[in-house]
Amino acid sequence: MQLEPATFDDLDGRAVAALYAHDEHVYRAEVLRGGAAGSGGARSAVVCFVDFGNVEEVPLARIYTLPAEFRSLPAQAVRCVVSGVEPIGQEWTEDALDEMTKLLHEQLVTVNIKEIGPPLLTEILLRTPDSDNVQLHQLLVTAGHARILDSTDHSRTIEE
Repeated sequence: MQLEPATFDDLDGRAVAALYAHDEHVYRAEVLRGGAAGSGGARSAVVCFVDFGNVEEVPLARIYTLPAEFRSLPAQAVRCVVSGVEPIGQEWTEDALDEMTKLLHEQLVTVNIKEIGPPLLTEILLRTPDSDNVQLHQLLVTAGHARILDSTDHSRTIEE
């Protein structure tokens, strides 16, 4: 299938096909912010790969018009938050986000839905070398990145 390059006017909020730099494959994406000058001065856009949930800056030259037959398919990634914790400071630190990524990357996890909304409020259970079904938020607390919320306050959950 031949993909048509996207134009600057095609971008903001649009469904597109974008090249993912890590594997050089094209995936469905939604443009979150388009048309900015990226690294090296080339135009780029910030996209969310809708079937995986990751957000990347992609050069405009690697963004294509999404064929019509792929526009009506629902996104496969679902936005969710981890319930029950808040950051130690005002915001989640890069170290806390790196810790969560390290714990979850390419792992099989159990996700219990606590509340349906957008986003889904979840409890995430994973295996560690010491135990099965360890709560992600408890690991973040133990590592010093988070503190437990009062059971009635879910206003400052982790969004990822």
